[in-house]
Amino acid sequence: MTRTRWLALVAGVLVVGATLGTIAQQEPQQPVVDAANPATLASSLPVGANAPAFDVTNVMTGETLCYI
Repeated sequence: MTRTRWLALVAGVLVVGATLGTIAQQEPQQPVVDAANPATLASSLPVGANAPAFDVTNVMTGETLCYI
């Protein structure tokens, strides 16, 4: 293997490594959460986080549901 091919191979490996390193450091995108839906909001919170309390009244039955 000639010296120029060897240097090209090393440069290519460095470029691929730098690209993969950059991709690995990016944080994943968080899904959009509908804050008006208490069940969806509560399920999107991290484990151990305190969820806000919600008072929801069912318009059909008049029943009040409380999410804590």
